[in-house]
Amino acid sequence: MKAIVCAREVMTERLVDLLAQQGVDVMTVTNMSQVASVMQGGNVELVVLDPLAIEAEALSSCLRAVSAGPVVIALSNRQTDWERLQSLAIDGYLPEEAGNAEVLARMRAVIRRHLPGLGTASNEQLSLAQ
Repeated sequence: MKAIVCAREVMTERLVDLLAQQGVDVMTVTNMSQVASVMQGGNVELVVLDPLAIEAEALSSCLRAVSAGPVVIALSNRQTDWERLQSLAIDGYLPEEAGNAEVLARMRAVIRRHLPGLGTASNEQLSLAQ
């Protein structure tokens, strides 16, 4: 699996480490033009975005550009952010304060729902690297 992470530095480091441990090929980007550039290369199945690291207008346009592509998961620290993000076509939500086990579990659940070829709901040990 190939993933893009665009987040604040602390969250980027945490997510890159966590995903790399799962065998995911992770690319970090710092702005939406880089996200768009990487997306043009294809084969990206997961995008993890931090709305606080990206201007809302740029986030919205990027999500429209990738709407037919990879699973998009947003980081947030408030439920109200998630409600706003749903209107921007976000597939899943990761609370910033979640522990590593919860982050992986949430990612696996979103991936199962949106990329069924990577596993099934009964497969508790779904590897993100598939």
